[in-house]
Amino acid sequence: MLRLFSVGNKAPSPTARVVYVDGAWDMFHPGHVDILKLAKSQGDYLIVGVHNDGVVNKHRGLNYPIMNLHERVLSVLGCRYVDDVLIDAPWEITKEMIASLRLKVVVHGSRRDGHDDPAEMAVHYKAARDAGIYVEVPSPRTLDVNDIVARITENRDRFEKKFVKKMEAEKEYYDDRYAAKEQDKKTQ
Repeated sequence: MLRLFSVGNKAPSPTARVVYVDGAWDMFHPGHVDILKLAKSQGDYLIVGVHNDGVVNKHRGLNYPIMNLHERVLSVLGCRYVDDVLIDAPWEITKEMIASLRLKVVVHGSRRDGHDDPAEMAVHYKAARDAGIYVEVPSPRTLDVNDIVARITENRDRFEKKFVKKMEAEKEYYDDRYAAKEQDKKTQ
């Protein structure tokens, strides 16, 4: 809990309705802000769990996460709706975790980006479901990290094509220019 190491970050009051939401929070974007705002509206104090790089890579595969754990934590901390961050949050939310953090609500967004295995998700939120504190909130945006990566790749491809075209035009220009100079030298 980051609250333990920071100045001015208050602990939740004994009567606070503590909300927990976890995730990778990779390439922090407006969709994340929307979910955190919805999660915060479920209670008084929002704790955000950020999974470590190994957990994210295990569940997402490929080259994820793009940002390392510390970068993702800093991104989450910059969001106004977040009261505290649980760094290296466990994948499985347990009864002990619910009790020690005094969680009253565990939130998960409805948006699925194709990386959620239903069997793993059942284990992930089992204790919260059993306790009757699991809430799925509708994700207002369809934007996810895969969309951002696709945009970057598309822009890179477009830039590379533009660069190759410029290089070819430049080469043609210099070939023509220096060929003409060579021709002038021969005629003199």
